[in-house]
Amino acid sequence: MSSAIAHVLSTPELVLHIAAYQAGAWRDFIALRPLAIVDFQARLSPMASTCRDFWLSYERTDFVPTLRRIDAEFLTPWYRGYGLARVLRYIDAYGYRGFFTLLIDAVHAGRLPVLMFLHHTYGSGCDVQHLVDLAACSGHLDVLTFLHQNGYNGCSTSAMDGAAALGHLHIVQFLHEHRQEGCSVQALDFAAQNGHLNVVKFLKTHRNEGGTPGAIDFAAQNGHFDVADYLSQFEAQKPSKLWMRFYWVRPGESLWRHQLLLVLLLVLSVSALGVIMAFSPLQINAIVLPLLALIAIYVGVRCLHR
Repeated sequence: MSSAIAHVLSTPELVLHIAAYQAGAWRDFIALRPLAIVDFQARLSPMASTCRDFWLSYERTDFVPTLRRIDAEFLTPWYRGYGLARVLRYIDAYGYRGFFTLLIDAVHAGRLPVLMFLHHTYGSGCDVQHLVDLAACSGHLDVLTFLHQNGYNGCSTSAMDGAAALGHLHIVQFLHEHRQEGCSVQALDFAAQNGHLNVVKFLKTHRNEGGTPGAIDFAAQNGHFDVADYLSQFEAQKPSKLWMRFYWVRPGESLWRHQLLLVLLLVLSVSALGVIMAFSPLQINAIVLPLLALIAIYVGVRCLHR
């Protein structure tokens, strides 16, 4: 740093005069400055292109956790302190990126008054991709209804797929009655995987897309036996994996059959242990026997787990 610059910056009077001609930032915007460096529109569009990669697999992207963190740490306290009074000033300071940030947060967090204010002040924002998808997956029916009634774009099969996967039956019903995009087979698959029986029933009753043959497997694997039982009425199959069948008891079936299967497995395990002890060296027995015992215990616990 040159001596002239150092002299200027070290002189309080000169620094005050320089700062007087700079745009600066409003005091309440200082806490919101991290939002200005996040391009939500650039991140939203490509990542929302598939239901599996974005809306349903939250652990595979930091977009939704980022929205939640921003809302909790920045915007919720800001709205609590200022309401809508500073929205215009914020957008004036940060331009379209500021508008888009507040719009996405309003849809995701269910802030209908903010959404209505932005709509009536700046227009519909119909060019925002996947906005209706985001509202559907967030579960806010009032926000979704407003977007639909005011002609917002950005709705795809991901809307119903995501709502079904997250158990938002009221959203699925609304989309079925008022939208034409429909859903994909992922809607039923993920609803079954997550145990949303009411959503599964609605999709089977009112939609024609159906699901994949793996829907029963998804339900049984995650312990949602009521969903697996329901789907078995339509599919001539049980869960495909053998270990699932061990502990999947359908209504009307007797549990004693599964308990008998457990006993037979234990008997076979003990017999195998006896054979190994008789014909194997002592060193092998010391390793294999505990391992087989652990396997037998694990199988027994899984068979009796209900």
